[in-house]
Amino acid sequence: GGGGEPADGAAVLTASGGMRYANKRLCPQRDLSCYFEPLSSCPPVSVSKARAVKTPPAVAVDLSHLLGLRRERDTWWLRKELIKYIFRLNRNTSNMLNRVTEEMQLGKGANTQLSDLVGLHVRRGDKKDLGAKDRGEPFPDAMYVIATKAVAAEINAKGVLLASSEPQTLRTLPQQLLPLTTYVMPAKYFVHVPNGHTPHKVVEATQSISSQDEGRSQIVQLLLLARTAAFVGTITSNFGGLVTKLMGMRTVSPLALDLSCEGLRWMRNVSAVWNVFGSPSAKHAKEFFPAACRRAHTVTV
Repeated sequence: GGGGEPADGAAVLTASGGMRYANKRLCPQRDLSCYFEPLSSCPPVSVSKARAVKTPPAVAVDLSHLLGLRRERDTWWLRKELIKYIFRLNRNTSNMLNRVTEEMQLGKGANTQLSDLVGLHVRRGDKKDLGAKDRGEPFPDAMYVIATKAVAAEINAKGVLLASSEPQTLRTLPQQLLPLTTYVMPAKYFVHVPNGHTPHKVVEATQSISSQDEGRSQIVQLLLLARTAAFVGTITSNFGGLVTKLMGMRTVSPLALDLSCEGLRWMRNVSAVWNVFGSPSAKHAKEFFPAACRRAHTVTV
């Protein structure tokens, strides 16, 4: 903090670019500064001087000693602390978060709270009917439904908070998830993504005329999912990874089921995961899992 320019070689935390969902007209700089309070009282650093680097492990270790902690912390701890204490929602983002929560009837005093729900994120890249086969993860809706119902039964959830950039999923999954009640963030906060198109291209094409900032909407949706009791989705994606990391600030061991080939491959108790989908038979595996995932689990099947 403080005034003056940072010393040469000093590490400075700055919000600089990288927000592809941001509306160029509403957020010309297209970075997190549009949605959060200033990260520090230090003077802004020009983008030309900023250089994105991975967090050196030594930074977390040095901070551990500086703060007098009993044991050394790692970069995961440092990132979590940065998010918790430095990334503060600005007024517009905070107001939108409260407004959306109220509109879904999940606000303060409502019979159902976000903490009563399972968060479900159906990643567009995993959709079976949208060319995802080439990417190796054409997971059908049935797989998401079975997994979500199993997790909901495990924690006695009252319903599901559903998020997806695929309109067809938002229309059809609530019926398949019955008798669980499904809550969806109102469509008016997002740009419309026609079937077969990617969100990024649609955002680029419509942001000059749209009155909605998809960047802010995505951040609010992520924060809503992070407040749920459990999460089902592609945790190995950036979006799903952020949801579970934020959940980790509320509980030491957040309950999450990773529906991706990589996630299923590396999950420690694979047999338990397969049992969520019923009998771990070869026939059942062929029905629910894409070939890339089945090959990874030939021993289990």
